Amino acid sequence: MPGDLHSGLRTEQIGEARGAGVTFTLVRVQQGKTDVVFGVHAAPRSHTLNGVQTPDLLAYLEFSPSQCAFIQGGRCLAREVAENIDLAAFGHAFEKAWSSFKAADDHLNACGLAVAQPVGWVFAGGGTPRGDRRVTHPRGDGHTAPQTRKLDESADDVFRYVFSWLSGGSQKGWTLHYAPNHPPLSAEIESALQFLGGFESFGECPEFEFEPCRWRWYDFVPEEGSFFNSSAGYVKNSFEAHATKFSPGLRGLLDAHAAMLPFDMSLLPASAPTRPVKLGAQPATRTSTAAPNRPRPTGGARYKYDVALSFAGTERPLAERLATLVREGGAAVFYDDFYPEHLWGKDLPAYFDRVYRKESRFCVIFASEQYKNRAWTYHELRSALARALEERGDEYILPIRVEAVDLDGVPPTVGYVDIKTHPIEQIADMLLKKMKQ
Repeated sequence: MPGDLHSGLRTEQIGEARGAGVTFTLVRVQQGKTDVVFGVHAAPRSHTLNGVQTPDLLAYLEFSPSQCAFIQGGRCLAREVAENIDLAAFGHAFEKAWSSFKAADDHLNACGLAVAQPVGWVFAGGGTPRGDRRVTHPRGDGHTAPQTRKLDESADDVFRYVFSWLSGGSQKGWTLHYAPNHPPLSAEIESALQFLGGFESFGECPEFEFEPCRWRWYDFVPEEGSFFNSSAGYVKNSFEAHATKFSPGLRGLLDAHAAMLPFDMSLLPASAPTRPVKLGAQPATRTSTAAPNRPRPTGGARYKYDVALSFAGTERPLAERLATLVREGGAAVFYDDFYPEHLWGKDLPAYFDRVYRKESRFCVIFASEQYKNRAWTYHELRSALARALEERGDEYILPIRVEAVDLDGVPPTVGYVDIKTHPIEQIADMLLKKMKQ
């Protein structure tokens, strides 16, 4: 349990910083000879006219409202911190986090979502905590009803969205369905959805060819006895905003979360991917119409990807063509542009090291002068070579010669495929055949 942050045998104010209209005071509180705690006391000095307030972000970061002798006005939000905290850097980070958090709230509000306000207006001197609006818990599963009808659909670079109407029995309203373009969702996005709340899982969604989906329910709420004065217009506008606002809203939450992590403060809850609810048979998995019998890597689920592609930017068109062909052939391919949402907020050197050293069955390298001389490709090659050493002679690195170069660490005895004599379509076919071996 943290010690008392507001009173002690000795108290000393040892620093002050500002960020996002908040004054932060660092206080040393000594309760005994060896019982010493350090606390940051935050005093918000301004408030926005609508939406989340800075006290809300502080509350999510585990600052607690309290009467406070160290703050003019006598009220603050405080939490225990490490003795060596850089208060000025913390103030700058909070400014950045607040900008991202407020932008996220604005985007998500347009989508019919609202970040809950645990203390904002209450701390400002009026109002009540705010939760989500219009969203209710349906009596069913959000998909099954006597009457169901797709009304609209849209997409962005992360999600596909479908808007459907359900009626009959005890339910009447709308379901908004969400399916990732590149499943599964990353743990970071799972965490953002958990933070927002209200996202249910369904194992075999008919709106996405019986793939899993996430969904939210919006009740039909009549107003003045007219359908046209009901919640219909609000829900329709909320859905239409998703294509341009929902993913930026999630990105804002992730950016705010990342800004505070260096200070051991977390906006979002820890989250791991959850299994969707399944009804009846096992949930359907994504399969390609081009190759329903997907080649599986040796060892079953040992690898996350059948192949990872490593290339310099000059070879991106070749890499994208190969990645697309191999994915259409039914393989799981790591190509960075296939997984933009998975890279949000990641420590990229560590993430790519896992991909090229542990998570892929094969690694295809596009060997060129640019590949040899780029910093990012150097790190990817180091990880791939470490894995190749562990394989003890088994095939792992599959190089494609774009230009006549020697890559440090790759033995000259390793067989290359030359792009000048083998079209990319032929190389894709060769790679798929190798996966079946």
